[in-house]
Amino acid sequence: DLGLLIKTQVVKNIFALLLLPLFAAAQDINLVLNPGFEQVLPNAPLQPCAYMQNGNSFSKSAANWATHRSMTPDLIDWKSDAYGECHFPKPHSGERAVGIITYHPRNDTGRHDDFHEIVQGQLKAPLVYGKKYRIEFYISQSNATALHHLQGLYGEKRDIRPTAAGNLGVLFTYNPDPSPEYGVKPQFLVKEPIETAEGEWKLISGTFTADREHLFFSIGNFSKDEFTPTTLPNSNQIDSFNLKQNNGV
Repeated sequence: DLGLLIKTQVVKNIFALLLLPLFAAAQDINLVLNPGFEQVLPNAPLQPCAYMQNGNSFSKSAANWATHRSMTPDLIDWKSDAYGECHFPKPHSGERAVGIITYHPRNDTGRHDDFHEIVQGQLKAPLVYGKKYRIEFYISQSNATALHHLQGLYGEKRDIRPTAAGNLGVLFTYNPDPSPEYGVKPQFLVKEPIETAEGEWKLISGTFTADREHLFFSIGNFSKDEFTPTTLPNSNQIDSFNLKQNNGV
Protein backbone atom coordinates (compact mmCIF):
# COMPACT_ATOMS: atom_id res chain seq x y z
CA ASP A 1 0.00 0.00 0.00
CA LEU A 2 1.06 3.57 -0.60
CA GLY A 3 0.67 6.02 2.22
CA LEU A 4 -1.38 9.13 1.61
CA LEU A 5 -0.37 11.98 3.88
CA ILE A 6 -2.54 15.05 4.28
CA LYS A 7 -1.88 17.38 7.19
CA THR A 8 -4.94 19.52 7.55
CA GLN A 9 -6.61 21.40 10.34
CA VAL A 10 -10.28 22.16 10.33
CA VAL A 11 -12.20 24.69 12.38
CA LYS A 12 -15.94 24.12 12.37
CA ASN A 13 -17.43 27.50 13.01
CA ILE A 14 -20.99 26.74 14.03
CA PHE A 15 -21.94 24.07 16.52
CA ALA A 16 -18.84 22.07 15.71
CA LEU A 17 -15.12 22.62 15.61
CA LEU A 18 -12.71 20.28 13.91
CA LEU A 19 -8.93 20.54 13.66
CA LEU A 20 -7.47 18.01 11.33
CA PRO A 21 -4.00 17.05 10.04
CA LEU A 22 -3.50 13.91 7.97
CA PHE A 23 -0.31 11.88 8.17
CA ALA A 24 1.22 8.65 6.88
CA ALA A 25 3.88 6.45 8.44
CA ALA A 26 7.50 7.34 7.75
CA GLN A 27 8.12 4.31 5.56
CA ASP A 28 5.24 5.20 3.24
CA ILE A 29 5.25 7.56 0.28
CA ASN A 30 3.52 10.86 0.93
CA LEU A 31 1.60 11.70 -2.24
CA VAL A 32 0.20 15.04 -1.06
CA LEU A 33 1.69 18.37 -2.11
CA ASN A 34 2.28 20.75 0.82
CA PRO A 35 0.68 18.35 3.34
CA GLY A 36 1.38 20.55 6.37
CA PHE A 37 0.39 23.92 4.86
CA GLU A 38 3.85 25.19 5.75
CA GLN A 39 4.42 26.48 2.21
CA VAL A 40 2.60 29.73 1.49
CA LEU A 41 2.31 31.73 -1.71
CA PRO A 42 4.09 35.08 -2.24
CA ASN A 43 2.15 38.01 -0.76
CA ALA A 44 -0.22 35.66 1.04
CA PRO A 45 -2.88 37.59 3.04
CA LEU A 46 -1.98 35.63 6.18
CA GLN A 47 -2.17 37.01 9.72
CA PRO A 48 -1.09 35.08 12.83
CA CYS A 49 -3.92 33.52 14.87
CA ALA A 50 -6.63 35.19 12.76
CA TYR A 51 -9.65 34.02 10.78
CA MET A 52 -9.72 34.67 7.05
CA GLN A 53 -12.45 36.87 5.60
CA ASN A 54 -13.13 35.02 2.33
CA GLY A 55 -12.24 32.03 0.20
CA ASN A 56 -9.93 34.03 -2.03
CA SER A 57 -7.71 34.68 0.98
CA PHE A 58 -7.31 30.95 1.56
CA SER A 59 -6.67 30.10 -2.09
CA LYS A 60 -4.08 32.90 -2.29
CA SER A 61 -2.27 31.73 0.83
CA ALA A 62 -1.73 27.96 0.94
CA ALA A 63 0.45 26.61 -1.86
CA ASN A 64 -1.19 23.72 -3.77
CA TRP A 65 -4.49 24.20 -1.92
CA ALA A 66 -7.74 25.92 -2.84
CA THR A 67 -11.34 26.17 -1.77
CA HIS A 68 -14.65 26.23 -3.59
CA ARG A 69 -16.89 29.17 -4.40
CA SER A 70 -18.65 31.02 -1.56
CA MET A 71 -16.65 29.10 1.08
CA THR A 72 -14.42 30.71 3.69
CA PRO A 73 -11.99 28.22 5.24
CA ASP A 74 -9.17 29.54 7.41
CA LEU A 75 -5.45 29.01 7.00
CA ILE A 76 -4.33 29.27 10.61
CA ASP A 77 -0.87 30.62 11.39
CA TRP A 78 -0.17 29.62 14.99
CA LYS A 79 2.46 31.87 16.59
CA SER A 80 1.41 32.50 20.17
CA ASP A 81 4.81 33.45 21.55
CA ALA A 82 5.10 36.47 19.21
CA TYR A 83 1.50 37.70 19.35
CA GLY A 84 0.27 36.73 22.81
CA GLU A 85 -2.12 33.89 23.52
CA CYS A 86 -3.51 32.22 20.39
CA HIS A 87 -7.15 31.08 20.67
CA PHE A 88 -6.61 28.21 18.21
CA PRO A 89 -5.35 24.83 19.46
CA LYS A 90 -1.69 24.28 18.71
CA PRO A 91 -1.25 22.21 15.51
CA HIS A 92 -0.14 18.62 15.89
CA SER A 93 3.11 19.64 14.21
CA GLY A 94 4.45 22.75 12.53
CA GLU A 95 2.86 26.18 12.81
CA ARG A 96 -0.03 26.02 10.34
CA ALA A 97 -3.34 24.25 9.95
CA VAL A 98 -6.68 24.78 8.18
CA GLY A 99 -10.10 25.51 9.63
CA ILE A 100 -13.37 24.52 7.94
CA ILE A 101 -17.07 24.35 8.79
CA THR A 102 -18.48 20.83 8.47
CA TYR A 103 -21.80 21.24 10.29
CA HIS A 104 -23.81 24.45 9.94
CA PRO A 105 -27.58 23.84 9.55
CA ARG A 106 -29.54 26.19 7.28
CA ASN A 107 -32.15 26.54 10.04
CA ASP A 108 -29.48 28.19 12.15
CA THR A 109 -28.26 30.62 9.51
CA GLY A 110 -31.35 31.32 7.41
CA ARG A 111 -29.49 30.23 4.28
CA HIS A 112 -31.05 28.26 1.43
CA ASP A 113 -28.95 25.21 2.31
CA ASP A 114 -26.56 23.96 4.98
CA PHE A 115 -23.23 25.75 4.94
CA HIS A 116 -20.13 23.55 4.77
CA GLU A 117 -16.56 24.45 3.82
CA ILE A 118 -14.34 22.21 1.74
CA VAL A 119 -10.64 22.47 0.95
CA GLN A 120 -9.05 20.90 -2.10
CA GLY A 121 -5.50 19.59 -2.35
CA GLN A 122 -3.39 18.08 -5.10
CA LEU A 123 -1.34 14.88 -5.36
CA LYS A 124 2.23 14.59 -6.61
CA ALA A 125 1.18 11.91 -9.09
CA PRO A 126 -2.13 10.32 -10.15
CA LEU A 127 -3.43 7.36 -8.17
CA VAL A 128 -3.13 3.96 -9.77
CA TYR A 129 -6.49 2.41 -10.65
CA GLY A 130 -7.29 -0.64 -8.53
CA LYS A 131 -4.45 -0.04 -6.07
CA LYS A 132 -5.10 0.15 -2.35
CA TYR A 133 -4.04 3.32 -0.51
CA ARG A 134 -3.86 4.17 3.15
CA ILE A 135 -5.05 7.42 4.73
CA GLU A 136 -4.12 8.57 8.22
CA PHE A 137 -4.98 11.84 9.87
CA TYR A 138 -5.03 13.44 13.28
CA ILE A 139 -8.09 15.32 14.40
CA SER A 140 -8.78 17.62 17.34
CA GLN A 141 -12.24 18.91 18.24
CA SER A 142 -12.24 22.17 20.24
CA ASN A 143 -15.49 23.65 21.55
CA ALA A 144 -13.62 26.66 22.88
CA THR A 145 -12.49 27.76 19.43
CA ALA A 146 -15.96 27.28 17.97
CA LEU A 147 -17.46 29.48 20.67
CA HIS A 148 -14.77 32.12 20.21
CA HIS A 149 -15.42 32.35 16.49
CA LEU A 150 -19.22 32.31 16.61
CA GLN A 151 -19.53 34.74 19.45
CA GLY A 152 -17.38 37.11 17.44
CA LEU A 153 -19.80 36.75 14.52
CA TYR A 154 -23.15 36.67 16.30
CA GLY A 155 -22.50 38.23 19.70
CA GLU A 156 -21.76 36.81 23.12
CA LYS A 157 -25.45 36.60 24.08
CA ARG A 158 -26.35 34.13 21.33
CA ASP A 159 -27.03 30.56 22.48
CA ILE A 160 -24.23 28.74 20.68
CA ARG A 161 -23.87 25.02 21.30
CA PRO A 162 -20.70 23.39 19.94
CA THR A 163 -20.80 19.73 19.00
CA ALA A 164 -18.75 17.06 17.34
CA ALA A 165 -20.10 16.06 13.92
CA GLY A 166 -19.61 13.07 11.65
CA ASN A 167 -19.54 12.47 7.87
CA LEU A 168 -16.02 13.82 7.47
CA GLY A 169 -14.92 12.59 4.06
CA VAL A 170 -12.04 12.67 1.60
CA LEU A 171 -13.29 12.83 -1.99
CA PHE A 172 -10.81 12.05 -4.78
CA THR A 173 -11.43 13.50 -8.25
CA TYR A 174 -9.72 13.36 -11.62
CA ASN A 175 -10.05 17.12 -12.22
CA PRO A 176 -10.40 20.06 -9.82
CA ASP A 177 -13.99 20.09 -8.59
CA PRO A 178 -15.40 23.63 -8.55
CA SER A 179 -18.08 22.86 -5.96
CA PRO A 180 -19.03 19.33 -4.84
CA GLU A 181 -22.76 18.93 -4.26
CA TYR A 182 -24.38 17.31 -1.22
CA GLY A 183 -24.94 13.61 -1.72
CA VAL A 184 -21.64 12.78 -3.42
CA LYS A 185 -19.96 9.75 -1.82
CA PRO A 186 -16.31 10.22 -0.84
CA GLN A 187 -13.92 7.29 -1.14
CA PHE A 188 -12.95 7.68 2.52
CA LEU A 189 -15.55 8.53 5.18
CA VAL A 190 -15.64 8.85 8.96
CA LYS A 191 -19.35 8.43 9.61
CA GLU A 192 -19.54 8.90 13.38
CA PRO A 193 -18.70 12.12 15.26
CA ILE A 194 -15.07 12.36 16.35
CA GLU A 195 -14.69 13.65 19.89
CA THR A 196 -11.48 14.77 21.59
CA ALA A 197 -10.57 16.66 24.73
CA GLU A 198 -9.36 20.24 24.35
CA GLY A 199 -5.88 20.17 22.85
CA GLU A 200 -5.97 16.40 22.23
CA TRP A 201 -5.21 14.94 18.79
CA LYS A 202 -6.76 11.65 17.75
CA LEU A 203 -5.38 9.44 14.97
CA ILE A 204 -7.90 8.26 12.35
CA SER A 205 -6.77 5.79 9.70
CA GLY A 206 -8.16 3.54 6.99
CA THR A 207 -7.71 2.29 3.43
CA PHE A 208 -9.49 2.69 0.11
CA THR A 209 -9.02 1.37 -3.42
CA ALA A 210 -8.55 3.90 -6.22
CA ASP A 211 -11.45 3.82 -8.68
CA ARG A 212 -9.69 6.13 -11.15
CA GLU A 213 -6.37 7.87 -11.75
CA HIS A 214 -7.31 10.75 -9.45
CA LEU A 215 -4.98 13.72 -9.04
CA PHE A 216 -7.05 15.95 -6.71
CA PHE A 217 -8.89 15.44 -3.44
CA SER A 218 -11.31 17.44 -1.30
CA ILE A 219 -11.89 17.28 2.46
CA GLY A 220 -15.15 18.11 4.20
CA ASN A 221 -18.70 16.99 4.90
CA PHE A 222 -20.49 16.09 1.66
CA SER A 223 -23.80 15.18 3.35
CA LYS A 224 -26.70 17.38 4.39
CA ASP A 225 -26.78 18.14 8.09
CA GLU A 226 -30.06 16.25 8.56
CA PHE A 227 -28.11 13.10 7.67
CA THR A 228 -25.01 14.03 9.70
CA PRO A 229 -24.57 12.41 13.14
CA THR A 230 -23.69 14.82 15.97
CA THR A 231 -23.28 14.72 19.74
CA LEU A 232 -26.12 17.23 20.27
CA PRO A 233 -28.60 15.64 22.74
CA ASN A 234 -31.59 17.68 21.52
CA SER A 235 -30.94 18.54 17.89
CA ASN A 236 -34.67 18.46 17.00
CA GLN A 237 -35.43 21.11 19.62
CA ILE A 238 -32.57 23.26 18.36
CA ASP A 239 -33.81 22.99 14.76
CA SER A 240 -37.30 24.01 15.86
CA PHE A 241 -35.91 26.99 17.80
CA ASN A 242 -33.80 28.14 14.86
CA LEU A 243 -36.75 27.90 12.48
CA LYS A 244 -38.75 30.24 14.69
CA GLN A 245 -35.85 32.68 14.97
CA ASN A 246 -35.50 32.81 11.20
CA ASN A 247 -39.25 33.10 10.51
CA GLY A 248 -39.45 29.57 9.20
CA VAL A 249 -36.79 30.07 6.51
